[in-house]
Amino acid sequence: MNDAQIVNWLYENGHKTPRQNTFRNNHIHSISKGQRKRLDILDIEPKESLSNIAIVYSKKLTPEYF
Repeated sequence: MNDAQIVNWLYENGHKTPRQNTFRNNHIHSISKGQRKRLDILDIEPKESLSNIAIVYSKKLTPEYF
């Protein structure tokens, strides 16, 4: 289904944008483009990793230091 067919279906079924306007081809293109980007991001494995982390505790701060 292309963008124009989706717009026609939305119009025929009474769907409107959040601002109560009718959908246009560029709206559908923008929505589908964003969806593709989100799906691509979800499929990518994380590139950053952490290893050899050490936690060092220092002197406990008392309330007068705040």
